[in-house]
Amino acid sequence: MFTSKPLLLAHFAKNSIHLLQYLERHAMSIAPQKPFKSLQMLNTDTVEITLPNRVIKSEAEVDDMFAELDAFVSGRSLKRLLIMGDKTNGNKIARLKIIAENTKRKTIVKAEAILVKSFAHKLASNFYMFFQDHIYPMRYFNKRQEAEKWLRKF
Repeated sequence: MFTSKPLLLAHFAKNSIHLLQYLERHAMSIAPQKPFKSLQMLNTDTVEITLPNRVIKSEAEVDDMFAELDAFVSGRSLKRLLIMGDKTNGNKIARLKIIAENTKRKTIVKAEAILVKSFAHKLASNFYMFFQDHIYPMRYFNKRQEAEKWLRKF
């Protein structure tokens, strides 16, 4: 195809420019994503954590999530309302890392209610709770009102 090195170099230079232009147009897709969709206080002793609509794939993503959560709660002992996004999921590495990180924080979590939106979320929550239930009270719900009512007990 290429008869000389200058032609080969010219081809790569031209394609590199196209690649850079493509990356600039689609910068949002390669930019780092926020660990949470939202993180706010529901009341004085409950933090509402809304997870993003994506698959959490790495230990680094989990580390970012807990770093942001730790900075937000500042070591306070709180209840958690965890709201799953429509497409929230985690691979095995991320799920195991989340379990390990929550175990480290077992003295500051009073209780955790998980608001699920699909059957897949229920399955993932059952797996999660199987390993975490002994650490602090935890339960999943389909309705937000029921989750908030249950958290008020603690």
